[in-house]
Amino acid sequence: MKTIPYSEEELQEQEDALPILDPLLLADPAYAVRQAAAAVDREAQAAEDAYTSYSRLVSGMMSGAEEEAEVLASIRSECGRIAKFEKQIQEYLIKISHQTISAETSREIACLQSVSSDLSRIGGRIEKLLQIQEEMKNIDGSYSEEACRDLRLMGEAAGEILSIAVTSLSRRNTRLADTVFAYQEAISRLQAAVTSRHFRRLHRGICRPDLSKSFADSCFAYEQIVDDCDNIAGHLLMYAGNGTPPENPAYLNQVYSLFQDKYLAVTA
Repeated sequence: MKTIPYSEEELQEQEDALPILDPLLLADPAYAVRQAAAAVDREAQAAEDAYTSYSRLVSGMMSGAEEEAEVLASIRSECGRIAKFEKQIQEYLIKISHQTISAETSREIACLQSVSSDLSRIGGRIEKLLQIQEEMKNIDGSYSEEACRDLRLMGEAAGEILSIAVTSLSRRNTRLADTVFAYQEAISRLQAAVTSRHFRRLHRGICRPDLSKSFADSCFAYEQIVDDCDNIAGHLLMYAGNGTPPENPAYLNQVYSLFQDKYLAVTA
């Protein structure tokens, strides 16, 4: 039996596979669901890794063309892996649902299906951001210093929320999921502040009008990633709370204040 791949294609195929989704485990639906949950955690980690690599790319800290090419390849590889993971997970969950299962197992399957789809969408958002970055490079476009700062804020905020969402998912931590809800509300205010600043720069002639769409598309992609994270947190909270997300106004207000001090105050 061959255990060592003979080519890069075979190695890639092994890395993109999820052997924990063993068809033989379908005889025990509850255990199969736990395996599917572990696969979703792996998909989530791939999404966070792809975003981290993208953040490195746009940081401008690349040592040269060779490192930039490596990071680009890493982003594309992770985004492709996310899509492949989702396909395998969804097919496996459908097979489990065809078994005789309890209401609780059925509810967990629905939760995992939704979360896996949200993670796949995040992969698509990252690919969109990468496309915008490459288009900017092709036309030799560059934003103003203020615009770069605003995009960096949006990117850092989205990255922090994604990291919290992935951690809350892997640990099944509802308190962290609550944090995502508070951040999602704050990101809307950050988006409004960044958009307002962008229009003021256009009117003052600081930013190039032909780059306005790219700037807006990037901001929208970041906002969509936050929305996807909010959905993931919502699915986790609803499953843990039997359909009703827990409420903790004092904690949410505290988290919102921390977010405001870190991000919103900069755009005031």
